[in-house]
Amino acid sequence: MDQVKIGRYIAEKRKEKELTQEQLAEKVGKSRKAVSKWERGLCLPDVSVYTELCELLGISLNEFFAGEDIELVDVVERSEKNLLGVAQDGSKRSGRLKKIVLLVSLIAVVLGCLLFWFMSSEGFFATNYVKPYASNTRVSVVTKSLTDGFPIIYEYKVDDKYTYAEIGIHKFVDGKEIETDYGDLRHMTEGEPGEGLITLVPDHNNSSVRLALSSEFSSLSTEIDILSELEERPHEDEFVDSVAGGGLPNDGVKVKDGKEIPIGVYYVSLDDEADLSYPGCSETYEHTVASIKEAKIPYAFLFTVKFGAD
Repeated sequence: MDQVKIGRYIAEKRKEKELTQEQLAEKVGKSRKAVSKWERGLCLPDVSVYTELCELLGISLNEFFAGEDIELVDVVERSEKNLLGVAQDGSKRSGRLKKIVLLVSLIAVVLGCLLFWFMSSEGFFATNYVKPYASNTRVSVVTKSLTDGFPIIYEYKVDDKYTYAEIGIHKFVDGKEIETDYGDLRHMTEGEPGEGLITLVPDHNNSSVRLALSSEFSSLSTEIDILSELEERPHEDEFVDSVAGGGLPNDGVKVKDGKEIPIGVYYVSLDDEADLSYPGCSETYEHTVASIKEAKIPYAFLFTVKFGAD
């Protein structure tokens, strides 16, 4: 259909009826701007006003679509052309609509992907990890103020495939692992998504380390007396100790079933002249153990955490 031709025809018939744009608009329940757009060929009237508009202008629907007066002998032929034109116009509009819907859908998918990437990068969907807890938080500041050593705090978050979190204590003598202890700190998550804190607090005055597993629903803790674990008790002026924590990247490490994650190392030397540059924790258990063995320090206590399912 020729919108410009139809628009000129509407204007011509309106003037023949001695109607202004405002009067015609009022009679069909539209605005004067709408009538102006019809007559300039910018758009067609709504289908809902076709019949009323044709009656007001004194034309047939065929003449409206043709944009001109039709002789009676040409009615059938022009009706066929008008129907074909309406069908073709509807097909074009449908094609444009499909393209618009496709474009909008594509934009929505792209925006959705960008939003998902942003939320993922900010940790909204992160799970099954252990990572260092922010040192400037209230928990970290208070914990540090209550101890004579620097506390090591991690946060964890796991999904419902894991049913427990467990602290392990690995004892090394001269670089060889001689004892591993589990069980004192096993936190049952009951197969529910869980999150909480793992805390390792050294007490150098008493040569001990306090370990804690805490969540929203429970808190378990234990204290390791380092001196009682030594085969040879050193003289006080010969005792040198240190806790080397950290080593995990700020974005944390991935939790896997039964995988041990190093969270801190407590070293003991019987030589007060010993080099205090002890190796700390690394990202993996295997690399941390290799560093301890290579250092061959008299006593080392490696603390780990692992998550699993019973």
